[in-house]
Amino acid sequence: MNLITSAEFATYTGKPEYAQDTVVTEAIRNVTQRIALHTGRLDFGLSSTLRTEYISGGASMLFLSYWLIVSVSSIIDDIDHVFPAADAEDPTNYHFSTDEIDGGIVQLESGTFIEGFRNVKVQYYAGYASTAAVIQGLKDAALTQLKAEAYKIGAGFQVREESESAALLPEVIAMLRPYKREIFFA
Repeated sequence: MNLITSAEFATYTGKPEYAQDTVVTEAIRNVTQRIALHTGRLDFGLSSTLRTEYISGGASMLFLSYWLIVSVSSIIDDIDHVFPAADAEDPTNYHFSTDEIDGGIVQLESGTFIEGFRNVKVQYYAGYASTAAVIQGLKDAALTQLKAEAYKIGAGFQVREESESAALLPEVIAMLRPYKREIFFA
């Protein structure tokens, strides 16, 4: 899912021709992916998608690849990698944040997950319901980056090849600071 639509970009730039431009749509996808990676996510996916991750244990917190977390279906900690449903963590023994700033972190109320390599299976729903649900700070960062790239390119809007993707602008990086995951210890 993209952070903004081509119609939002057309309104932001005052260029209605961008609303139906497939090149602009591709550029939006590219900028969205760069912002996702910068903030520590795999993407900004839809909240209706069930996600499964296998995370290494040994701590009381799990740092999930997708957030906003909508719900956690199950957490199973199994050093043998069998993951029987009967071993699922009691939902009253963990909590998670549903906001953008602290999102993507599941915290045990007590204890730690067994130390091991990818021995914690987490199934959960995370993401936004739609592009319209994305918070304005992320939208503003995407719009700022895309507008700078549109003007830098000139009259015709072109999409850079993936290998030529421009770095995020310093002002965009500053705008993304509240949404970037910083893991100081795990």
